[in-house]
Amino acid sequence: MYSSPLQRAYQTAIPIAERHTLEALKLDALRECNFGTWEGLSRAEVLASSPEDARHLLEWERDLAIAPPAGERFADMQRRVCAAVEQLARAHSAQTIVLVSHVGPIKGLLCAAMGAPLTSSLRIFLDPATISVVDWQDMAHATVRLVNSHAHLGRQEARWIPLVEMRQWDGYRNAHHLRLRILLEVAPWILASCILKNGDLTSTSHRRRTDTQYSRSQ
Repeated sequence: MYSSPLQRAYQTAIPIAERHTLEALKLDALRECNFGTWEGLSRAEVLASSPEDARHLLEWERDLAIAPPAGERFADMQRRVCAAVEQLARAHSAQTIVLVSHVGPIKGLLCAAMGAPLTSSLRIFLDPATISVVDWQDMAHATVRLVNSHAHLGRQEARWIPLVEMRQWDGYRNAHHLRLRILLEVAPWILASCILKNGDLTSTSHRRRTDTQYSRSQ
C-alpha cells in the first residue's frame, strides 16, 4: 500500500492499511501537483487576485505545458506519477496495490491510460471519494474500466442531482476493498484512497470540495 505523503491522503491511508493488516508506505511521486503561488487558492480566488494571475491561469488551462507561478508543470507531474506506477506494476506483478493520491495525479494516469492529451484532464471531473479503475500492465497496455464511480457510497443518484447534494455531503465512510487494478481519487482538500493491481484503484474521502482549490500542502 502506497500513499502520497500529504496529510489529507495519508490520514486516509492509515485506517485502510490497518483494516488489511498492511503498512502505508509514503511515496513522494503520488503528491499533488505543486501549484506554486496558487497553493490553497480556489480558481475564483486566483482569477480575482490580479490581472496577471488571471491571464496566467487562463493560459495554463489552455496549455498545460505552462507551469503555475513558481509551480510544477502538469506534464512533469504526469511523468513522475506514471513512472512510479510503472515501477509499482513491475515490482508487484499480479498483486493488488493500494494507492492514495490526489485529483491531479489520478487525472494524469487516466489520460495516460487512454492515450489522451493531458488537456483532456480538464474535461474529467472527479467527485470526492469516488472510484476510477484502470487495468494497468504498462503504459502501452492500459485500459480504463471505470471513472468517478460513487456506487460504494450507497448513493441512489449522482451527487450533482440535485445540486443541493453538493451542500449536503454526508462525510467519511469506510473504504471498500474492490477487486480492481488502478483505483484513484481525491480532489484538492479531500482525502482518498486507491487500490492498484497491475493497474486498479479505489478512493474515499471525508472533506467536501466547494470549488477547485489548488493545494499540495497538508
